[in-house]
Amino acid sequence: MPKAPSSAIDVAFYQGDQANQPNPTGEFVVGENPVIDVEVPAGVTDGYLSVSVLDVSGNVFHLLPNINRQDNSVEGLRNGLDGDLSIRVAYSISEAQTNGGLAFRVDDSTLGKTKILVIHSSEALFNEMRPTSESALSYSEALIAEDRNVASRIYSLDSRILETTAR
Repeated sequence: MPKAPSSAIDVAFYQGDQANQPNPTGEFVVGENPVIDVEVPAGVTDGYLSVSVLDVSGNVFHLLPNINRQDNSVEGLRNGLDGDLSIRVAYSISEAQTNGGLAFRVDDSTLGKTKILVIHSSEALFNEMRPTSESALSYSEALIAEDRNVASRIYSLDSRILETTAR
């Protein structure tokens, strides 16, 4: 991972099967539907956000940008709104059925700690769209190698742990 300071950007979790009730612990059990929001402070008005999930099996899933949501510029995500901004990157199952966003339900195939990574950069982080999922090795190599947009300066790297258990 690139060396970058943390910032005031945060990650919030909600229970998708419980009317998006807050889940401040980030702990979910098999069968539950985690909802993930990136909380962007009012002072963050430019640059680009890249949000990825690194799971216990060593896979990286890209929540923003992705094939269904390619605009990851802060300006585009704000869509003219000022103040603090909450950007949904993983939806409840019912929301996803309506808007086509990414959603998932915890199953017993990848239990444990999953790291949510939020990178704020000056330009798009990569020259091309990354695949929906890839190995952690491939992702880390792309961050270091020529796949990355060398004109992009990384402002911050923030993360939060989502933990899944059988019960």
